[in-house]
Amino acid sequence: MSNPVRADKRKYHYIYQITRTDGSGKFYIGMHSTDDLEDGYFGSGTLLWKSIKKHGKEKHSKVIVKFAVSRAELRDLESQLVNEDLLNDPLCMNLKQGGEGGNLGRAEVTYLCGGQCCYGDRFELR
Repeated sequence: MSNPVRADKRKYHYIYQITRTDGSGKFYIGMHSTDDLEDGYFGSGTLLWKSIKKHGKEKHSKVIVKFAVSRAELRDLESQLVNEDLLNDPLCMNLKQGGEGGNLGRAEVTYLCGGQCCYGDRFELR
């Protein structure tokens, strides 16, 4: 059985942006800690994965925006970048402010959608 390494013990910590390349301008910003920069990680956002499922992974590109020296610095960077202003951008696929990591569950998305878990308005994938 493998021994998982805590994220704060990883060698690399970085902020990434995944952008849909179909001209829509939709994007997702996240953080990742790893020992292998070629580990294949491609984000974990709820709407990002709905977009990948609908449009295909090949219609999304990932770039590393910035490296951090620690997981704590990484959380700080993400919280500065993924803020309320960014969440109000209709092109942004992030659903919550940065710094904590993790996906939103159905109940949280339902709350954000005004009680309708339809990903309506800003949450609808087009």
